Amino acid sequence: MNPKYICALICVTDIKKSKDFYTSFLGQEIEYDFGENVSFKGGLAIHDVKHFAVLTGAGTIANPARKEHMEIYFEFDDVKEIEKKVKEAGYEIVHEAKEQPWRQLVFRFYDPDGYIIEIGEPLHALVKRLKTEGMNNHEICKNTGLDKGMVEHFLSL
Repeated sequence: MNPKYICALICVTDIKKSKDFYTSFLGQEIEYDFGENVSFKGGLAIHDVKHFAVLTGAGTIANPARKEHMEIYFEFDDVKEIEKKVKEAGYEIVHEAKEQPWRQLVFRFYDPDGYIIEIGEPLHALVKRLKTEGMNNHEICKNTGLDKGMVEHFLSL
């Protein structure tokens, strides 16, 4: 018997503020809303930290967001566009948009509870961007770590 993965759950200090952030700002769809626990379609859940502490018997959880130990990853076709939106909304930026060693454009910022949110360009967009910049398929494979079949597949989309 193998357990079935359902979702990652993070504890948040203000469930309403976090729910608004993930739905209104990042466009996540709610699958279940139980008040102190909200599950989004796609595998992310948020839980009120005080309620979670009672459930686990911990009493309190001093630092529910271990800022430097995890991140929540999203993809967005126009990284620069959403980066501008994040800045305008006043969220704390971890770093501005930059290419990772595998050439994917990403930026990171903190959600209302201090979790790192990473926004990256989808791999198909990365491959097409590198092709537009003049790389051949072999160079794209070498720079991204993607195999030939994946590069050809992404270019055919």
